[in-house]
Amino acid sequence: MNKLTFASLAALLALAVSCATKSADAPPAASKTSPATETPATVAPTSSTATNAAAELRELMQQDDDAMDEVDKWIVENDAFTMQGAGVPQAELNARIRKRLDPIGAAYVDFIKRHPNDCEARIAYASYLD
Repeated sequence: MNKLTFASLAALLALAVSCATKSADAPPAASKTSPATETPATVAPTSSTATNAAAELRELMQQDDDAMDEVDKWIVENDAFTMQGAGVPQAELNARIRKRLDPIGAAYVDFIKRHPNDCEARIAYASYLD
């Protein structure tokens, strides 16, 4: 296993452990006292916001998978064409790959900025970077 792969796996493991620790140590939901009854009323985060974020992340991860599948196909096809003397230069293929994948990376960065505590998004982004 090369050093880069090992480092990537170590980073993913550290992130997963960190996310698990944060969710286990998360403070309970904020509590307000109702003045009329003097009983605590629990304030929970809006579930529709979490649902929307989860749906958005699933869609982004599907786009990521689709883009990676397309890039893999390009690489295999170009290797076959190169064997026949008709492949595109590696620099051109790399530029095409970057052009296809860069919007996915930007979407992950944007999602994480809007949902900084979403561990699944961080792990998916780390996987994208690997």
